[in-house]
Amino acid sequence: MKRLGLIVLALVLCSPAGWAEALVPTVTRTVRATLGFSVSAPQVVNPSWDVFLPRPPEIQGRQAVISSTHPAGAVVEARGNAVYEINARGQGISGALEMEIRLTGVELVEGWRASAVSGLTPGERARYLAATRLYDFRSAEFRSWMRQRDLLRKSGEDDVALGRRIFLFIKRAGHYEHTAEMDRISSHVARSCTSDCGGLQILFGSVMRANGVPFRALVGRWAQSARPDVGQYHVKGEFYADRVGWVPVDLSSAVLFDRSEEGLRFFGQDPGNFIVLHFDPEVTLATRSFGPRTIDWLQGFVYWVNGGGTLQGSKAESTWTVNAAGN
Repeated sequence: MKRLGLIVLALVLCSPAGWAEALVPTVTRTVRATLGFSVSAPQVVNPSWDVFLPRPPEIQGRQAVISSTHPAGAVVEARGNAVYEINARGQGISGALEMEIRLTGVELVEGWRASAVSGLTPGERARYLAATRLYDFRSAEFRSWMRQRDLLRKSGEDDVALGRRIFLFIKRAGHYEHTAEMDRISSHVARSCTSDCGGLQILFGSVMRANGVPFRALVGRWAQSARPDVGQYHVKGEFYADRVGWVPVDLSSAVLFDRSEEGLRFFGQDPGNFIVLHFDPEVTLATRSFGPRTIDWLQGFVYWVNGGGTLQGSKAESTWTVNAAGN
């Protein structure tokens, strides 16, 4: 038995360098998703339409996308995101965003040989560390809240360890609530740690950004068709850990569904069942008739109509269908 113990010890001592926490791909699947839309304004005189739909981003190792719209839309920039813009005239317009998406799940694994991770560009790092109206982590109220709850980085704490500690704090203190009018400004959410998926992710992201760790919300829909009472809308998130990459987190799912003692079922785990439509809230769209307009979420379609008359009798409808590729 002593000899066996010496052999095991030698194996541990001789383990090659480079073994650490790493994101390991799991399952991969390809789906076809369709976001249909239809709007009409029968009482508007000589109407012209600006319709905007998300253009799902490519995410290295996680989401590969082929997408198009009909009618054909122009791809335009919207505060760091690409969106489709469709312009039309007439009493109404209908069409769809068609997507073929390859989704790859990942899992954060300890004791795995870490592969080379491409770093962020200066522009990417600045974007995902920025303070905004919702990510208001530079406010005195938010900084005081962080200090009182010991949410600042500790000496020697790496990005993953910090993210895990912040995640567990919000998971254990958090409560899920969704109402028609949500205040998702992080300093306001922090008062009670109560919000919906978007608000809880913004709270987590604000703490990470305040600690110098890039974070982005993943705004989209589950890779399942909508039902009459479920639009499949959701917001996840991910933070960028040096030498590891983008680590996935899902705060609202953790608050609602994880009853395990460890509480990390939704930390560092992405099963590849979610379609990201854009990064972060506060998407600014350049409308032709009304100038820049900022919306928090673009998980479906938005539109503006210009003309005379009245909006009485106007209708807007949307559909979301998802099928396995080939079906």
